[in-house]
Amino acid sequence: MKISIPQYVKSAIKTLNDNGYEAFVVGGAVRDAILGTNPKDWDITTNADVTAIQNSFEKHFDTGIKHGTITVLVDNNPIEITTYRIDGEYKDNRHPKSVQFTKNLSEDLKRRDFTINAMAYNHKDGLVDLENGIDDLKNGIIRCVDNPNVRFNEDALRILRAIRFASRLNFKIETATFDAIKKHKELLKNISAERIREEFLGIIMTDCGVSMLFETGVAKVIMPKITFESKAVKNVDNIKILKLASILAECSFNDAKDFLTTYKFDNKTKKDVLKILSVKEEKFQNSEYFIRKLISKYGKESVNYGIKLRLALGENTKEYQDLFDVVKDQPCSIKSLDINGKDLESLGITGVKTGNILNKLLEEVLKNPTINCKETLTQLANKLK
Repeated sequence: MKISIPQYVKSAIKTLNDNGYEAFVVGGAVRDAILGTNPKDWDITTNADVTAIQNSFEKHFDTGIKHGTITVLVDNNPIEITTYRIDGEYKDNRHPKSVQFTKNLSEDLKRRDFTINAMAYNHKDGLVDLENGIDDLKNGIIRCVDNPNVRFNEDALRILRAIRFASRLNFKIETATFDAIKKHKELLKNISAERIREEFLGIIMTDCGVSMLFETGVAKVIMPKITFESKAVKNVDNIKILKLASILAECSFNDAKDFLTTYKFDNKTKKDVLKILSVKEEKFQNSEYFIRKLISKYGKESVNYGIKLRLALGENTKEYQDLFDVVKDQPCSIKSLDINGKDLESLGITGVKTGNILNKLLEEVLKNPTINCKETLTQLANKLK
């Protein structure tokens, strides 16, 4: 088997070889290259220690020296190079208490999470596959290296990684690994909210990912207030905030807010998702004015996604979508008015009155967009001042 490796990665391997060391691309890059997808990152593993790595490259950064990792720059491309290692006993179901460096590639591959991520490659030696990862790739299987109970006890985040890989690649989780996920799912309570959030976001952007969370019982651990899979999840587009809203669509607004807060979603994402859920809760009226009011209150994107979410939940929203399509480019905000604060100032309107009159003008424009011209709005402003 021959894998295509970028020239800068070949150059890094050659540099290590020229200095007397072994070097292989390893992990996800090998997996993705075999699958025919373009790896985002290329990692190298080597029997060179960190000092030897540093001495081999002019440009390098000590990004994880405690764990034997140095980031080097080759033709302005960053590459993580890590010394072969054996992980010591794990603490807190996430981090090894210590690492031991080794000269044996096989020992390094044995410590990895899944067979499909435990392959190494270089052009000289070809594919090194001690855990039969290539067979699992061909057969579409996610399988832990060695004992899955041990792997998940070492690092519980691997539970979510297994689901993410299975859903992203459309693979099956083999029976022993699946059973171990169900058995050890409570260990996810020991994992940081940020790490869970990032894996969760990867999972929900696939057709089957959310279902796997519920099938394994993992959903009950990380989403205890969401007691069943929303039917909307598989009926919405793969847009992050819309997917999140669809997952939270059938729990209370406060529970949705708590979930987004617990997992430390950024303020914009949190705000956008809650606006979509708010639109979902509105009592819709079949009028252009009503839709314009919604857009004024929540924004065009949130109203659009809110209507799509209602459709995904089984509601007939054709009339609302048609109305939205008609009014979406009409003036629905103060910024879209053909008059502004400076214009009002020239009319002698200042201070608090400026905002009050702009809001009143907007209300009139929401009722009748055709009056959104400077002359008409100026006349109205003069009457209101």
